[in-house]
Amino acid sequence: MLFQKKWVTDSTMEFGHTKNKYDYFVDEWQDKYKIVHTYQTNITDENGFNCVYFDHYAFQFSVLAVRSLHNQKNHITLVGETINLTATNIHFNGDVKIITKRQEQTETDLAYAIGESAPDEVVEAFILIPMNKKVPKKFTLEIAEPWEVYLDEEKSDKIGEKIRLCFTKK
Repeated sequence: MLFQKKWVTDSTMEFGHTKNKYDYFVDEWQDKYKIVHTYQTNITDENGFNCVYFDHYAFQFSVLAVRSLHNQKNHITLVGETINLTATNIHFNGDVKIITKRQEQTETDLAYAIGESAPDEVVEAFILIPMNKKVPKKFTLEIAEPWEVYLDEEKSDKIGEKIRLCFTKK
Protein backbone atom coordinates (compact mmCIF):
# COMPACT_ATOMS: atom_id res chain seq x y z
CA MET A 1 0.00 0.00 0.00
CA LEU A 2 1.35 3.44 -0.94
CA PHE A 3 0.98 6.41 1.47
CA GLN A 4 2.40 9.78 0.37
CA LYS A 5 5.00 7.98 -1.80
CA LYS A 6 6.08 5.82 1.15
CA TRP A 7 5.27 2.17 1.66
CA VAL A 8 2.79 1.21 4.38
CA THR A 9 1.96 -2.20 5.84
CA ASP A 10 -0.28 -3.66 8.51
CA SER A 11 1.90 -6.78 8.79
CA THR A 12 4.18 -6.77 11.82
CA MET A 13 6.69 -9.11 10.17
CA GLU A 14 6.94 -6.91 7.06
CA PHE A 15 7.35 -3.76 9.18
CA GLY A 16 9.93 -5.38 11.46
CA HIS A 17 12.05 -6.68 8.58
CA THR A 18 14.71 -3.97 8.45
CA LYS A 19 15.79 -4.69 4.86
CA ASN A 20 12.43 -4.03 3.24
CA LYS A 21 10.69 -1.01 1.74
CA TYR A 22 8.13 -0.37 4.50
CA ASP A 23 8.49 2.96 6.31
CA TYR A 24 5.04 3.02 7.95
CA PHE A 25 2.88 0.65 9.98
CA VAL A 26 -0.91 0.91 10.40
CA ASP A 27 -2.25 -0.64 13.61
CA GLU A 28 -5.70 -2.12 14.23
CA TRP A 29 -7.06 1.35 15.17
CA GLN A 30 -5.74 2.80 11.90
CA ASP A 31 -3.03 4.81 13.66
CA LYS A 32 0.12 5.17 11.55
CA TYR A 33 3.69 4.89 12.84
CA LYS A 34 6.86 5.93 11.02
CA ILE A 35 10.25 4.29 11.64
CA VAL A 36 12.71 6.73 13.20
CA HIS A 37 15.55 4.32 14.16
CA THR A 38 16.32 0.64 14.36
CA TYR A 39 18.05 -1.14 17.25
CA GLN A 40 20.20 -4.23 17.52
CA THR A 41 21.69 -6.52 20.13
CA ASN A 42 24.08 -9.47 20.05
CA ILE A 43 21.30 -11.86 18.91
CA THR A 44 19.87 -9.64 16.14
CA ASP A 45 19.90 -11.40 12.76
CA GLU A 46 20.66 -9.84 9.36
CA ASN A 47 16.97 -8.91 8.88
CA GLY A 48 16.71 -7.08 12.20
CA PHE A 49 14.90 -9.84 14.14
CA ASN A 50 15.66 -11.20 17.60
CA CYS A 51 14.28 -14.56 18.71
CA VAL A 52 13.86 -15.45 22.37
CA TYR A 53 12.28 -18.51 23.96
CA PHE A 54 10.26 -18.94 27.11
CA ASP A 55 10.61 -22.73 27.26
CA HIS A 56 8.75 -23.68 24.05
CA TYR A 57 7.04 -20.34 23.46
CA ALA A 58 8.95 -18.28 20.88
CA PHE A 59 8.92 -14.52 20.42
CA GLN A 60 10.52 -13.20 17.22
CA PHE A 61 10.73 -9.41 17.07
CA SER A 62 12.53 -6.31 15.83
CA VAL A 63 13.07 -3.29 18.04
CA LEU A 64 12.30 0.04 16.39
CA ALA A 65 11.92 3.65 17.43
CA VAL A 66 8.74 4.97 15.82
CA ARG A 67 6.79 8.21 15.77
CA SER A 68 3.01 8.27 15.83
CA LEU A 69 1.60 10.33 12.97
CA HIS A 70 -1.54 10.80 15.06
CA ASN A 71 0.05 12.65 18.01
CA GLN A 72 3.73 12.98 16.99
CA LYS A 73 4.89 11.08 20.10
CA ASN A 74 7.89 8.78 20.07
CA HIS A 75 7.73 5.12 21.07
CA ILE A 76 9.95 2.09 21.17
CA THR A 77 8.12 -0.82 19.57
CA LEU A 78 8.67 -4.55 19.41
CA VAL A 79 7.17 -5.86 16.17
CA GLY A 80 7.03 -9.44 15.03
CA GLU A 81 5.20 -12.57 16.09
CA THR A 82 4.86 -15.18 18.80
CA ILE A 83 4.74 -18.92 18.16
CA ASN A 84 3.20 -21.21 20.76
CA LEU A 85 5.14 -24.47 20.50
CA THR A 86 3.72 -25.84 23.76
CA ALA A 87 0.84 -28.27 24.32
CA THR A 88 -1.25 -25.73 26.27
CA ASN A 89 -2.78 -22.28 25.79
CA ILE A 90 -0.34 -19.51 26.68
CA HIS A 91 -1.08 -15.90 27.63
CA PHE A 92 1.55 -13.26 26.84
CA ASN A 93 0.88 -9.64 27.68
CA GLY A 94 4.12 -8.49 26.17
CA ASP A 95 4.99 -6.80 29.47
CA VAL A 96 8.15 -4.95 28.55
CA LYS A 97 10.26 -2.50 30.50
CA ILE A 98 12.96 -0.21 29.10
CA ILE A 99 15.76 0.89 31.41
CA THR A 100 18.11 3.65 30.23
CA LYS A 101 21.63 4.40 31.47
CA ARG A 102 20.15 6.97 33.86
CA GLN A 103 17.94 4.19 35.25
CA GLU A 104 14.85 5.88 33.82
CA GLN A 105 12.16 3.30 33.18
CA THR A 106 9.11 3.12 31.00
CA GLU A 107 6.70 0.24 30.47
CA THR A 108 4.42 -1.23 27.83
CA ASP A 109 1.12 0.32 26.81
CA LEU A 110 -1.04 -2.73 27.60
CA ALA A 111 -3.62 -1.72 24.99
CA TYR A 112 -1.21 -3.51 22.67
CA ALA A 113 -0.98 -6.79 24.65
CA ILE A 114 -0.57 -9.95 22.59
CA GLY A 115 -3.04 -12.08 24.53
CA GLU A 116 -3.74 -15.79 24.47
CA SER A 117 -2.58 -18.30 21.89
CA ALA A 118 -3.43 -21.96 21.38
CA PRO A 119 -0.83 -24.67 20.74
CA ASP A 120 0.89 -24.21 17.35
CA GLU A 121 -0.74 -20.79 16.90
CA VAL A 122 1.23 -17.86 15.48
CA VAL A 123 0.12 -14.39 16.70
CA GLU A 124 1.30 -11.02 15.39
CA ALA A 125 2.97 -8.79 17.97
CA PHE A 126 3.00 -4.99 18.07
CA ILE A 127 4.13 -3.80 21.49
CA LEU A 128 4.36 -0.05 22.08
CA ILE A 129 6.42 1.54 24.84
CA PRO A 130 5.80 5.31 25.05
CA MET A 131 8.86 7.51 25.49
CA ASN A 132 8.43 10.68 27.53
CA LYS A 133 11.64 12.14 26.14
CA LYS A 134 13.51 11.50 22.93
CA VAL A 135 14.35 7.91 22.07
CA PRO A 136 17.49 6.60 23.78
CA LYS A 137 20.68 5.59 21.95
CA LYS A 138 20.91 2.45 24.06
CA PHE A 139 18.87 0.73 26.73
CA THR A 140 18.18 -2.54 28.51
CA LEU A 141 14.99 -4.29 27.49
CA GLU A 142 13.30 -6.53 30.04
CA ILE A 143 10.56 -8.90 28.83
CA ALA A 144 8.33 -10.56 31.45
CA GLU A 145 7.55 -14.22 30.95
CA PRO A 146 4.20 -15.53 29.62
CA TRP A 147 2.05 -18.00 31.54
CA GLU A 148 -0.01 -21.13 30.95
CA VAL A 149 -3.78 -20.72 30.82
CA TYR A 150 -5.83 -23.30 32.70
CA LEU A 151 -9.53 -23.98 32.19
CA ASP A 152 -10.39 -23.11 35.79
CA GLU A 153 -8.36 -19.89 35.41
CA GLU A 154 -7.70 -19.95 39.16
CA LYS A 155 -4.03 -20.66 38.83
CA SER A 156 -1.40 -20.17 36.20
CA ASP A 157 2.26 -21.01 35.95
CA LYS A 158 4.77 -18.73 34.33
CA ILE A 159 6.88 -20.41 31.71
CA GLY A 160 10.52 -19.63 31.15
CA GLU A 161 12.46 -16.82 32.75
CA LYS A 162 12.34 -13.03 32.41
CA ILE A 163 14.62 -11.94 29.55
CA ARG A 164 17.02 -8.98 29.60
CA LEU A 165 18.77 -7.73 26.47
CA CYS A 166 20.86 -4.60 25.81
CA PHE A 167 20.02 -2.72 22.60
CA THR A 168 21.89 0.03 20.77
CA LYS A 169 20.76 2.30 17.94
CA LYS A 170 21.96 1.14 14.53
